[in-house]
Amino acid sequence: MVDDKARGPTAAAEVGQKAGRKGSTAERKDRVRLGLTAAEWRLARALESDEQALTELAAKDSGELARQHRAGGALYLRARALGLETPAVDAWRQQTLAAAAHHLQLLAMATEVAGTLSEAGVEWLPLKGFDLATRLYDAPEERPTGDLDLLIPPARLDDAVDALRATGWGALYQGSRNRAFLAEEGYAWMAVKAPYPLLEVHFRLWGVVPEGFEIALFERSRPDQALPTGGRRLTLADAYLVAAVHAWLSPRYLVAWWDLARISERLAPGEIDDVVREAKAWDLHLPVTLAAEVSATIWQHQGCRAIQRQLSPTLRFPERLLAARARRRLTALSLSGLQAARLLAGRRSRMRFKAPWRRVWPHAGIVERSTPEEWPWLARRLWFQIRWPLR
Repeated sequence: MVDDKARGPTAAAEVGQKAGRKGSTAERKDRVRLGLTAAEWRLARALESDEQALTELAAKDSGELARQHRAGGALYLRARALGLETPAVDAWRQQTLAAAAHHLQLLAMATEVAGTLSEAGVEWLPLKGFDLATRLYDAPEERPTGDLDLLIPPARLDDAVDALRATGWGALYQGSRNRAFLAEEGYAWMAVKAPYPLLEVHFRLWGVVPEGFEIALFERSRPDQALPTGGRRLTLADAYLVAAVHAWLSPRYLVAWWDLARISERLAPGEIDDVVREAKAWDLHLPVTLAAEVSATIWQHQGCRAIQRQLSPTLRFPERLLAARARRRLTALSLSGLQAARLLAGRRSRMRFKAPWRRVWPHAGIVERSTPEEWPWLARRLWFQIRWPLR
């Protein structure tokens, strides 16, 4: 067998070009399978500091793609390190400044809210963006965050609400039907107070997870002196589970999948086992498996791949069927499809059989918060039901 180098530079170059074409073909297949556009795939590569992808994106992006995926801050910091100067980089810079200012506002808000909860004897921990931005990223503006999401023990909701109301926080949604929704099916008390962003005080988690999951998260959490008064942190393994489930609930930002890659980089082998064990314990096999697959396919991080490989064999038939169909365009998998497969597979969830019903007949509290207060109730329900399928 003749070594490629022995054939001379032309032959060696041909081999390299063929390998590059194969690599490009494989990437294109992965991109199509995930349902990402070429521009989104380029953005994903740029987030991992791929210089070619970042340079191409800086030449082509108007700033809208970065804004859409909440990636402006991360892209700007990487572009600045390379000395890139384009209109796109200017747009990313503006997004970075806005994200930094917003984070400072969230930090002031968290400090005030934490003090109020501490005086009431209510422990809390940050969820989602505010948690991840301050523990996974070198600068919080790399991971823009919209609202402040906190989790408290379910039994302390009334104490927390009373304390926050006393300091000027008011419920975003009023009305008896909305209060009933919060008690029966909701998961967060949403509150406003000028000049701060929205505050979401979670006392449960989303309907797709089993009852009691939030209590288990709290029991495994640890105090963190880096947070404002009384703050606790999810374990990294639990942060992965929460991010994996939430990735299917929120708009499908690339940053949501990137969070999983960043967490997986920090997971020790024993913590990867923790993710798998707790996913099994709480019947979260399907959302965690597929979220890990998305992240591993985009960024090739071994932690996500290990989680996917360990959980995939535990999927039940309806889940395997959905996973096989979803792999044609994985990031576009609908929440209702995910819920249906888990329901048919006999997995536990807080909403159970009520979930598909609520897709066609939402709770009266949702109608109340979405229609004019002065209308008769029948008109409000009819108007909402007409518009609901168009969402």
